[in-house]
Amino acid sequence: MVAKAKRPAHRPKIMQDGRRRNVYIDDASWELAGFIGGGNASEGIRQALKVSSGMSQGMIDASNK
Repeated sequence: MVAKAKRPAHRPKIMQDGRRRNVYIDDASWELAGFIGGGNASEGIRQALKVSSGMSQGMIDASNK
């Protein structure tokens, strides 16, 4: 068995449809994103978007009844 090359610690895990992006964000929001993501601001942003989109979807569904 051939050992897989270890990726650098700063490189994020590969994800489907993932690519590097630049985000313009204030320091307080970046810190909050890091807190939400357990020290990983990018993960915090993804989690916040999932929660926000779920909340928005719930509001849309409720208004259509």
